Amino acid sequence: MSRSESYSQAFWQQVPHRELDDFASSEKTAAEIAFLRAFLRPSDRILDLGCGWGRLSLALAAEGYRVNGLDLSENLVEFGRKRAAKAGLGVHLSTGSMLSCPFRGDSFDKVFCFWGVYNHLLASDEQSRGLVEMHRVLKPGGAALIEMGNGESRKYRRIRAREGSGRENRIWKSQFKPGPPPNVLYLHDRDSMRRLAAESPFDFFEVGFRNIHHKRRIVTLLHKNPA
Repeated sequence: MSRSESYSQAFWQQVPHRELDDFASSEKTAAEIAFLRAFLRPSDRILDLGCGWGRLSLALAAEGYRVNGLDLSENLVEFGRKRAAKAGLGVHLSTGSMLSCPFRGDSFDKVFCFWGVYNHLLASDEQSRGLVEMHRVLKPGGAALIEMGNGESRKYRRIRAREGSGRENRIWKSQFKPGPPPNVLYLHDRDSMRRLAAESPFDFFEVGFRNIHHKRRIVTLLHKNPA
């Protein structure tokens, strides 16, 4: 397990199931699902990369989409599976790393990585490997969508200046409350995502701002050419 994964695992393993719904409102989930509908087709086979407890996977499955979810945290996946079973949803949630996805190549039409999950990859080689894995599991003609907070905002510029470490002061140990392990994140902006996308195996990409749930988010769209 990489250093990035160890940080992420430590943070999410200690969050009680009863607190998970406090991390995102139903309105936020609805806004993200509405955004994803424009990216997805009803016939797509979809991978929710860093699915957590299936917040988005379950909502999409309830609308009839074919969804697989993958997350590093056994704690989150366990809770998601219980919810899926209770709702009678045929969504497949698995435990695993986005750096070595347990799926064959050319398995999915679409991959999405939402809610800043990609920010948990702290090292440049891991960030590149994450994109390589997305490309590998996508079918020819498929596409990946990565969504994250606006690292160019005044808030995050201040954080980088005062609390940042590592390359370009982009690593932030976010401490929501005293005691638990920090949620360690890499604060991307459009330039950092463009650099990674340009070096990736994807054939075409777009990086820009989109408004989702009244917030300005950075969205990266990556295309794999048809065979």
